[in-house]
Amino acid sequence: MFICEKGPRSYEAARIFTNHGYKNVSYLAGGNLLFSGISKSIHAGNHNLTLNQKKVETNSIRKY
Repeated sequence: MFICEKGPRSYEAARIFTNHGYKNVSYLAGGNLLFSGISKSIHAGNHNLTLNQKKVETNSIRKY
């Protein structure tokens, strides 16, 4: 799983690894900023939130 601050770099990293044959590659869409916001909400008592983890599908990746 790749995580960056906002999400696009982790998506690019996941694409690169998928293009090189790695399986079960995922990234956190929204990045660490989203995770921090969710974490604060959970600590405030809201337990109905989920992380936006996405699996990278091979057929959706452009090969370079």
